[in-house]
Amino acid sequence: MFYPQEMTEIEMIVPAKDIVSVTKILGGRGFFQQADSNYLSSEIKQGTANVWQEKAVAYAGLERRLQNIIQTLGVDEGQPPKTEFGAMVDVEAVRPVIDQIELEVKKVSDQLTVESKRLEQLQSTINQIEPVSDIELDMGSIRNSHFLFSILGTIPVANIERLHTSLDRIPFVLLTLRQGTHEAVVWLGGSKNNQDVLERAARSAYLNPLSLPDAYNGTPTEIIASLKENILKVQKNIESL
Repeated sequence: MFYPQEMTEIEMIVPAKDIVSVTKILGGRGFFQQADSNYLSSEIKQGTANVWQEKAVAYAGLERRLQNIIQTLGVDEGQPPKTEFGAMVDVEAVRPVIDQIELEVKKVSDQLTVESKRLEQLQSTINQIEPVSDIELDMGSIRNSHFLFSILGTIPVANIERLHTSLDRIPFVLLTLRQGTHEAVVWLGGSKNNQDVLERAARSAYLNPLSLPDAYNGTPTEIIASLKENILKVQKNIESL
């Protein structure tokens, strides 16, 4: 992940004994941006220079992880302290702290993802039920029938006659519960022995069935009220997280 920022690049040559003190001063004033310089040479150099390159890589890795945490939390990283740093950060001492922060942030982030998906599902279910919200029909009684297969849903008005024709050879009942200019709410019923035929004919006529989780029973109005209560609970959970 990249974090673009306007900068000016300069090259400084300092004695090896002053590297730490110069770096502290530059870092303390927010002027220093570390970078991995391995790409400048195809040869792997041994000695002091390579040690500092390894340290730079380690610090850069910790910085990227912190930047990701900051971005996930949506917080401002703020400005570096005005005072000079007294000592370099010990990578091995800081890494466990960052590990713990990452773990906690990921846990909450995962919970937020789950709650957000649940919120979408609840709203999607309401959107399905709203077209039949004024129908006084117990959804549980339809779902739990042993011998009757039925579909409650919406269908283009122009396709109602096509559905009648497709089912001409089997016994069925097709009730138009409400009809608008382009779309109608219908209830299609028949024997469970003819379920395959009824489902194929419904798909062919673009009958969009109302699909509800088993946990929801009662009339569409009652189910919508229950769904809205659950939405409020999920929204509070999201706000808390």
